[in-house]
Amino acid sequence: MNLKKLFTAATLLVSTFLCTSIANATTWRDLPVKNSMLLELPTGKVVIELNDTFAPKHVAQISRLTKQGFYKDSSFYRVIDGFVAQGGVGDNSDEPALPLEARLPLKTAGSFIAMQQGDLFAEHTGFINDFAAAVNKRTQQAWLLHCPGSVGMSRDNNPDTATTDFYITIGQAPRYLDQIMTVWGRVVYGMDHVQKLNRTQVIEGEAAVKSENYSPILNMRLMSDVPKDEQIRLQVEDTTSAEFALKMIERRDRDHPFFFEKPPLVLDVCQIPLQVRLKPETK
Repeated sequence: MNLKKLFTAATLLVSTFLCTSIANATTWRDLPVKNSMLLELPTGKVVIELNDTFAPKHVAQISRLTKQGFYKDSSFYRVIDGFVAQGGVGDNSDEPALPLEARLPLKTAGSFIAMQQGDLFAEHTGFINDFAAAVNKRTQQAWLLHCPGSVGMSRDNNPDTATTDFYITIGQAPRYLDQIMTVWGRVVYGMDHVQKLNRTQVIEGEAAVKSENYSPILNMRLMSDVPKDEQIRLQVEDTTSAEFALKMIERRDRDHPFFFEKPPLVLDVCQIPLQVRLKPETK
């Protein structure tokens, strides 16, 4: 082998090694305590990341109610398999109705990390501050998506009637709800406990589920109100990092030998798992 071919082969080998090393690495960002909420269920604890960029009024109201202990000892009274788990007090409250907060100018929303063009519901999908989002480039509007684990506010038929009750997407992504419901958070920890909530919908002919069998909300607190030794401090995968971009190329191309037939080159944003870990303790 001449020197030129040797140099080319060595360059390719180093490039492949570096790309593989980067793709197998993860860049983390701290989840601020002030932007998270602790939901306590009979089966375990759940952490919700709040998004006051897209839904400032909803986050403010649900944070106020949470500080007041509003959700303590309420329940998940509408849990439909493959759809959502809706909890609270059944909207029987005198709290002020909130205006829909579904879309935001892209320049206000933050940096958009594109994943896919032209899915069935949006021109462009990707991430904004690690939340699954979509963008209309013509109108320069952005909105959050109903991916599994997204948390939104329930309402009546009028779009501006949300007050207290919320839902968590527990099944297939109901993307037809995008832009007509307010998404104010996402589950980043404990989704397995959410999936264990008792279903309240039965098939025709079965007896209805009694209210005493609804899964209770033992407590719901802002993480900043939880004693420090009980706080769950997390780090989440940074979707703006070079490492994440390389991982997405690998996920799209599916070069692993397992895929003896290649699937379409698709990056469904609702099927991209973001890693989460407990924040390492500093010595």
